[in-house]
Amino acid sequence: MRRYGVSFSASVSTSANTVTQAIGLITGSGRVAQVYEIIVAANSSASDATIRTDLYAVSALTAGTTLTPVALEQGNSAPAANTGASSTPTAVTTSGLSLVPLVFNSRATVRWAAVDPDSRVIVPAGGGAAGSLVHQNQQPGTVASLTVLHQLYFAE
Repeated sequence: MRRYGVSFSASVSTSANTVTQAIGLITGSGRVAQVYEIIVAANSSASDATIRTDLYAVSALTAGTTLTPVALEQGNSAPAANTGASSTPTAVTTSGLSLVPLVFNSRATVRWAAVDPDSRVIVPAGGGAAGSLVHQNQQPGTVASLTVLHQLYFAE
């Protein structure tokens, strides 16, 4: 399997409990995506603020600005990822169940990694309602200007 990474810095809303969609993933036809690692950290002046990030399966996703996943095996002439990524997607309808919820103080960095290949989050091929994920953030209280860096790693 080929491995890819995608990252995006998203501003956290200054209004309490407001969700910001950071990265959307939409699989292409014929190839599943397997998310195996997520890293999230403050990408601005950190403050003592609680941040929650979630990875959700979604049934509706309108892509935002295109992000290009980077092949992690640079020396192998890896093909471009079949899975599309975009920043700040809109019209997101989540499954209601967070697949990977992470809560942390913005002065820290949080990392989730699949402990083995069976622990990866599998995104079915085909995009749309079957094959889309969104990574988002929100904070329970009001925070001043704070930007969070989201990094997702996946294999296909």
